[in-house]
Amino acid sequence: MAFSLSYAVLWIVAILQLAIVLLLAHKLERLRLVLEHGKGATSSPFPSGAVAPKFSAVDLESRVQVSSSNFYGEPRLLLFLSTGCADCIKVIAGLKSLPADRLTGLLVLCIDDHKSCVQYLEDLADRIPVLTQGDTDVSASYRVTSVPTGVAIDNEWRIKEFQYPSSENDVLEALENLRQPIDSAETGEATYGAAV
Repeated sequence: MAFSLSYAVLWIVAILQLAIVLLLAHKLERLRLVLEHGKGATSSPFPSGAVAPKFSAVDLESRVQVSSSNFYGEPRLLLFLSTGCADCIKVIAGLKSLPADRLTGLLVLCIDDHKSCVQYLEDLADRIPVLTQGDTDVSASYRVTSVPTGVAIDNEWRIKEFQYPSSENDVLEALENLRQPIDSAETGEATYGAAV
């Protein structure tokens, strides 16, 4: 009995060590990206200029199914959040403290169940669009592997960049970059979106 108990304890210790190593590797990769590209940056699972995936989701307030096409025509920052994530809760608290006019262009997508999303985001949904995934996995369509993740999308629904915002200030900076006109050398016309 003591022999099998010691093996069980060894396995538990080994699994805990593996979990710690994976967590450290994730944190180190995030730190590398911040040092390489600046605060809030990350590598993108899509090339810049790729057409953003279409999706349908449920509006948090009205519980009506909406489509990504409802948001075409203006630049958007699609912000994926989870109510079980400490960084997300920090970002949510910061966003709630801001006036609605500073959040123009922000589209929040809560990846949790409707009840959890309402609990944390109901106050924010009064001022900006807040969606839940419903029966679809929008985060998988955008290849989101951790939260919070921001996806900057231009007015033609093309991906400009991915980010990992760590505060409401990172979100505000991303929104400001998204609104800045960029002169296109090829067309001579101004387009809107974040510089990449």
